[in-house]
Amino acid sequence: MKLPIKFILAVIFLVILGVGAIFFTKIFNPAPFGSNEGDEYITIKGSKPKDLNVTAWATFYGGGENCNSWTFSADTGKVTKAAKDVIKIEHDFSENENSYELRIPYKGYNTNCGMTLYSVSFKANNKFDEVFASFRTARGAEVSYRTLPSTVHLESRNCNAKISKSRKREHWTGYIMCDFYIDNKKLQGDQNSINMDFDLFNDSTVIRYDIIAGKDYRSEPMDPETGI
Repeated sequence: MKLPIKFILAVIFLVILGVGAIFFTKIFNPAPFGSNEGDEYITIKGSKPKDLNVTAWATFYGGGENCNSWTFSADTGKVTKAAKDVIKIEHDFSENENSYELRIPYKGYNTNCGMTLYSVSFKANNKFDEVFASFRTARGAEVSYRTLPSTVHLESRNCNAKISKSRKREHWTGYIMCDFYIDNKKLQGDQNSINMDFDLFNDSTVIRYDIIAGKDYRSEPMDPETGI
């Protein structure tokens, strides 16, 4: 049976339209880093309250005579050949709302400046508090007894809301405070900054970091006028 010309043209048009939509989607809405074949990354993953969002930043530094970027130091007043790049990671690869998985680039790049991963910063937020359960891991100047392996188990436990009234501004403020643990050992004070041997990072590296709500954890935003 011979098909009508109009029907054949309509089918061809729909095929072209579909291929074009896929093409432009890849250009204007590219897949997030970590989902493409060949992407090299370490993983930060763990459990979390379902309302909580997580974000990480990977900071790279580089320099040298062949570097085509310049940096001014306010401390010394000198201009040197150096470069800095901060990559923000927000895409969560976990399919479970009670857990998260971030994929962090770690490989050096830009042969002129020799960009090298210097630090990774992490923070959590919800509708009540914009920043809590944060930590930072950095490349130490040298490997020492203070340098931790990436296999350590990091935790923020007892994440509870604190609400108080400001005397100066006559309004209420609120935030979430957590206890930071490394391998079941509680750190005293604000010591959420740790050193790791970044040279040992590879595609199989997984940093486990669990964020655990306490009995006074809060998800809902607060009215600064009433404290409720």
